Amino acid sequence: MNKLFHKFFNNLNNYSSNKDESNNFNINSTNFNTEIYENIYNSSNLVENLFAKYSSEWWKSDGPMSMLHYMNIIRLNYINDIVNTVFGNDKKLDIIDIGCGGGLLSIPLARIGHSVVGLDIEEDLISIAKNKLEEIKIRKNIERKKNYKESDAKFFVCDASKKEQLNDIIKNKFDIVIMMEIIEHVKEKEDFLLNCINLLKPGGIVFLSTINRNLTSFFKAIVCAEYIIKCVPKKTHNYIDFIKPNEILEIFEKVKNYGINEDNTNSHTNNKHKYNNNYYIIDISGIKYNIFNKKLSISNKIDTNYLMCLGFYPN
Repeated sequence: MNKLFHKFFNNLNNYSSNKDESNNFNINSTNFNTEIYENIYNSSNLVENLFAKYSSEWWKSDGPMSMLHYMNIIRLNYINDIVNTVFGNDKKLDIIDIGCGGGLLSIPLARIGHSVVGLDIEEDLISIAKNKLEEIKIRKNIERKKNYKESDAKFFVCDASKKEQLNDIIKNKFDIVIMMEIIEHVKEKEDFLLNCINLLKPGGIVFLSTINRNLTSFFKAIVCAEYIIKCVPKKTHNYIDFIKPNEILEIFEKVKNYGINEDNTNSHTNNKHKYNNNYYIIDISGIKYNIFNKKLSISNKIDTNYLMCLGFYPN
């Protein structure tokens, strides 16, 4: 794999050094290659600092987090469609949004009637989420909106990869656990995922989105998104932290609290979904980006960004 990357960097160097100076891609080849190479092995701590840097602009749809705003529409529709199918329409559910950032997903989910808890490792982002929630409340009161119900959302600073810290803050279980665009920024992936799954109520479901690990995702999510199109801040992603769907499923195989009978049989064998010992796959879909109209849409290709929804068996 390293040989492939070195070959790729050399090709980038030749490409950028041979381009006419009038070309729109104004890239210094040495700096460009060095920065991209750093994106392979960067520490996630640098990413945390990056998110804190942009915390004040988190809710600006045309700011540095604009791509997250575009993606949020996809995420909300994806979640709502599956939730309505699994739990029924208009049912108030207990949801935890892990890696909630400034509350882009948590707050809309709370506003449509769910009880939501948001966790993030960054104190600045949790403050942004709390302030936004209060801002909405004040604005609605001023506007005297009829039928306005105060959103049921709470936000806490927490590193979910640390079980003791998580248990100190969270005392109850949830119908839905959400992990959107967070796993690729976590070093202790197994601890993180297993800790989060243990927050589920019996029969609960999990939503997550992250980035696949292959040459295509490296080129699209890092080279293109961060350095050519520049729709994502530089050094947002580290290639080494990307994760394949099957690697996530292998971790979920280790979940013990939601296992089926000892004889590996279950009562759901006639269900249309694919089952294994601990969970069933509700859906795995890709997300594609149209560079011409700057819109995201659901795709059947999961080579780069992908969404996953899993259900876990009750005891």
